[in-house]
Amino acid sequence: MKVLIVNDGPPGLSGSGGTEIHIRQLKEVLSAQGVETAILASQRRGLPDRMEEDLFLIADLNAPPFRKHPLKNIRNQQAALKKAGGIIRRFAPDVIHVHNFVNAAVLRLLRESGPLVKSLHDCRPFCVKPPPVVASRLIGDTGEFCDITFGCQCWKYCYAHAGRTPVERVEAWSFFLANLRARDETLRVDRIIAYSRYLKELALRRFTDESRIHILHHFSDAEEASAGFEIQPVDEPVFLFAGRFSFEKGPLHIFQALERIPDISCRVILAGDGSLREEIELRARAVSPRHKIELPGYVDQAQLYDLYRRSSVLLFPSFGSEGCGLVGIEAMYFGNTAIGYDTGGAGEWLVDGQTGIRVKSGDVDGLARAMAQLATHPAETLRLRRQARDFVSRKFRREMHISQLIEVYEQAINDRRTPFYEKNR
Repeated sequence: MKVLIVNDGPPGLSGSGGTEIHIRQLKEVLSAQGVETAILASQRRGLPDRMEEDLFLIADLNAPPFRKHPLKNIRNQQAALKKAGGIIRRFAPDVIHVHNFVNAAVLRLLRESGPLVKSLHDCRPFCVKPPPVVASRLIGDTGEFCDITFGCQCWKYCYAHAGRTPVERVEAWSFFLANLRARDETLRVDRIIAYSRYLKELALRRFTDESRIHILHHFSDAEEASAGFEIQPVDEPVFLFAGRFSFEKGPLHIFQALERIPDISCRVILAGDGSLREEIELRARAVSPRHKIELPGYVDQAQLYDLYRRSSVLLFPSFGSEGCGLVGIEAMYFGNTAIGYDTGGAGEWLVDGQTGIRVKSGDVDGLARAMAQLATHPAETLRLRRQARDFVSRKFRREMHISQLIEVYEQAINDRRTPFYEKNR
């Protein structure tokens, strides 16, 4: 079997997110299983094309043409589509597996080129924001949750007010029609993979054929990297936040929680980077002297695994919308329990009282109480850490994911061979 993996961003670069980590690991595991794989992705803006034997990065592949300099961008995207079409014809995949991609022209090209499987990593295409905001199900850059499925009404709530300058507004607005068209193209894929029950429920708002939607639990190479790791009891747990320093990820809630427990000593590591970096640095200098804050900045995968080994409790205060939260699975493989908000698909691995403590989304007081509880009860923390590792070791296994994924691939291939497909496409 030959599989072309497609994503809107390249894997392996500094700042790559959970999706890029997943597709890199997915390619490695499929290749080890004898599946011939290649990755096609949009190159980061400003960088040239990169063409290798099994990695194809094309500039302007994921950019809508009607933004700044529309004529130039239309020409660039037509050239990018032509290159992508040539790559697909040469590689001749049996199935195309697209991850995060919201460009209608590219999605149409992929759908017309062979059986198409779409993975849902987050709430897209149910909440597609204007740049630079990511999918979050929050209205604009506020903390107000929105339950609207992406459509024309999103113009009023998010797009019409996007951007701070005229140029930024025009660019943000140019994404609106492009994202609507991409949503419609997504509805026509052969099979949907959801990484949590939460994402499947969102998908069923648009995808009426439930038989086309498959829940596959995530896997991580933390399963292999943590082999031999032993959970040791500690008197003082180390709390870890690992992720993007952005509003919806909730890193500032950690400092608000620490302010509520000034007399309890807490060691906290906040690893990451983003728009809130300077504010986080200021908050770190202003916390109670009893709290110890460490800011290592952006860390690569190997460094992150070292932080998991050092820490005891993962902090997951994201309050926007989380598809699943790969960081939680990784941390638990290394013997971390977790404290987090009950948002999105985090409940797949954060089971209250079993693998950690779940708090109502946005409840900073609850977050503070949970941190104080684990900081002062080492026996309870140790119990949760052991249960967390046992839980993810049973549920989020690589071999289970890959066997189920290959079944989905085969079903998508068979879909294209049936008279039903020809009639309904």
